[in-house]
Amino acid sequence: MKKRFDKNKSLDQFLIEMNQALWPSEQALEEQYARRGQAFPTVLKIGLPRVGGTLLTQWAASSGAFYLPSNFLSRFYGAPCTGALITELLRNPSYDYRDEFSDVNRQTGFSSDIGKTSGLLAPHEFWYFWRHRLHLPDVPVENSEFLEKSDLAQFHRSLDALKGIVARPLFLKGHLVNFYLDAFSRSGGNFVYFHLKRDLLDVAQSLYFARLKWHGSDSIWFSHKPREFQEIKHLDPVHQVVGQVYFIERTILEVAETLGDRYLAFDYEQLCKKPAKVHGELLNAVSAFSQSGLEGTGYSGPESFTFSSHPDPELRPYMESALAYFQHKYGFLY
Repeated sequence: MKKRFDKNKSLDQFLIEMNQALWPSEQALEEQYARRGQAFPTVLKIGLPRVGGTLLTQWAASSGAFYLPSNFLSRFYGAPCTGALITELLRNPSYDYRDEFSDVNRQTGFSSDIGKTSGLLAPHEFWYFWRHRLHLPDVPVENSEFLEKSDLAQFHRSLDALKGIVARPLFLKGHLVNFYLDAFSRSGGNFVYFHLKRDLLDVAQSLYFARLKWHGSDSIWFSHKPREFQEIKHLDPVHQVVGQVYFIERTILEVAETLGDRYLAFDYEQLCKKPAKVHGELLNAVSAFSQSGLEGTGYSGPESFTFSSHPDPELRPYMESALAYFQHKYGFLY
């Protein structure tokens, strides 16, 4: 019986063939638009999974100030410029001749299922693009190997061209470079790093239950692996998820200061209670690294989002014990 979250192998094969066929024309589009896009930064959401990152991208999309990859654009992971042009044809009401695309929902909602949104134009994590361009392994390697195997020049060129087409800053989930921030930040490109934080045990609990929902088992790994994966893979599931969040967060905090004014940190609670304030601070940072004016920057989203924390009374003591284990062995993070 097919599970809800199983990969669609026929779709994957179709997309491989489609993106390969589009690559020659994609190169021409990159050549045409890349220089124009250098005027805008790309905002990278870094940090842990399960901290409210999907809500963050939906919030960013609803503001109109940023361009985010959509479920539709994600299909064009090898030819994002081509996908962006087609997306504009679908998204922009100016190109809708006599309501021929009236059935396309252009509104961004605020619901998701383990990070998965619904709708043609709803935000997407865009991981296939990252892995296709940077050849990232399942378990992070050292920075030197990352620089050796990743075509960062091509990666930056693709993002610049995408920004050139839409004439706006991009907003991307950048979790896959959590472990390479020092090398990545020195490789070129124009980036602002948005670190969304949340209580570590809330995140660990969410990862634990995501394992159950996604895989039907708490023993199968879910989401990104830290560089210390070999040290924790033989531990029990509770220690695994707590170690996962501990090591990812530690990796980011170790290099945060080196990012200077390009690094912003916000708590999930801040985002929920004062989204307009967070939006304003983010735009100020983005404007500082933009060479062109930003359009559509007035915040018009919800005044607040529901913030909730529901520690599982049975699970929480085990997670507290696991966190104490890592803190005693490797040190406190805050």
